[in-house]
Amino acid sequence: MDATGTVVNATGTDSGSSTTGASSTSTSGATNGSGATNCDSGSSGSSSSSSSGTGAGDVRARDRGVVVLAGGRGSRLGGVVKPGIPVAGRTMLSRVLDATAALSPRVVVGPDGLPLPADVLRTVESPPGGGPVAGAAAGLSALLHAAPGTRLVALLAGDLPMLTAAALDTLTARLDAATTPNAVTRHDAAIRHDAATRHDARPEHDARPEHDAASDVDGVCFVDGGGRRQLLCGVWRVTALTAALDGLAAERGDLAGASMRALFARLRVREETWAGSGVPPWFDCDTEEDLRRAEIWAAENP
Repeated sequence: MDATGTVVNATGTDSGSSTTGASSTSTSGATNGSGATNCDSGSSGSSSSSSSGTGAGDVRARDRGVVVLAGGRGSRLGGVVKPGIPVAGRTMLSRVLDATAALSPRVVVGPDGLPLPADVLRTVESPPGGGPVAGAAAGLSALLHAAPGTRLVALLAGDLPMLTAAALDTLTARLDAATTPNAVTRHDAAIRHDAATRHDARPEHDARPEHDAASDVDGVCFVDGGGRRQLLCGVWRVTALTAALDGLAAERGDLAGASMRALFARLRVREETWAGSGVPPWFDCDTEEDLRRAEIWAAENP
């Protein structure tokens, strides 16, 4: 991984065109016939302006949507739904939605108690409490039901109070720029090395799904100073994320309790270091101390 973003970790196994095990419904609440949980549009709550003093950003294409996972409860914060906690007068979820105001459609995967703007869809993972991968599948299904032509999706945690439109623009620009067909990922290089060692013309088995031939990556996410991927602060190609979800569901039987690492091990990920000033956009709030820090930073950057 270098400062410009390095392609790493490609071990995909399956491909597909539908998201398995997800809630898929329209804004009117009609299901798609699969017994999925209803999805509706919000009616109150967040504003639609950008956050932290940034503009709405350059990412305004209608083929770019958002899925926000907002069902997590803070065990170290009294068990409350974290995205509903206010930071400097606005909930963390409202701040995330402010940062994504230029994107459409937007889907929040979370409980009914979280107020949403009228143009934001709501759904819930199946089964409820099934975890972030099940939530991602539900959100992506609802997004594609509303806008089947969506090309890119920002997959975000709902407790990122310092997220900005500019940070999402950075990720999207990196992904849009990753269109070199002859680029070699670390996974590709490792396979070729193994094949050469065995004197094979090609590896015997590469279960990774077929990807867009015009691109060498499936998505981009930030990494922190310790090199840890911030998987819920990234932008992904919808076709690749759908295929990864379908493949993981087929392997496991369902997505309840599946790990994010297992999901993203199926994707070619470009890691992006944060070059901006100030608080990193992936900063989340797990403790009271995190909340205090967020309050100070948010007050300094209204």
